[in-house]
Amino acid sequence: MAPQIERYKGEIERNQGRPKSYNKLGVLYARYGQNDEAVKQFESALKNEEYFPALLNLGNINFIEDRMDEARKYYSRAKIIQPENPMVNLCLARICYSLGDTASTLEYYGIVKNLDLELATRFSYLDSERGDGSRASNINDSEGIVIWEEEGEE
Repeated sequence: MAPQIERYKGEIERNQGRPKSYNKLGVLYARYGQNDEAVKQFESALKNEEYFPALLNLGNINFIEDRMDEARKYYSRAKIIQPENPMVNLCLARICYSLGDTASTLEYYGIVKNLDLELATRFSYLDSERGDGSRASNINDSEGIVIWEEEGEE
């Protein structure tokens, strides 16, 4: 991991601290479970602008750490920037699902199905009401998955 960290730190220096570089380093830390370091990088990416990938990734960290209200805040900020992004709508559907808000879950999940059917299929447990026995097989495969947002516009 150390060589990758150094490479990304060099990239941050060369790119004069552009959000994309901080976000890449944050994703690296997050993938290795170093959430505190990841948060620092994502927050650095947000210093001068609302950077969509960093917002999504901060939401993911909070989702992993079971802070659903905080995760929802970051995902909602990301949705303002890219309202038709399938990933942010998926994240909001998952938050609503965890909170037992079936109507909102189905609303966001419907958006995902319209935008990216393949992605929606991976998370098909969201298409049923909480507690439905038919969701058990899908939940084990996808409820704990987090998809990190690495790219973004500069």
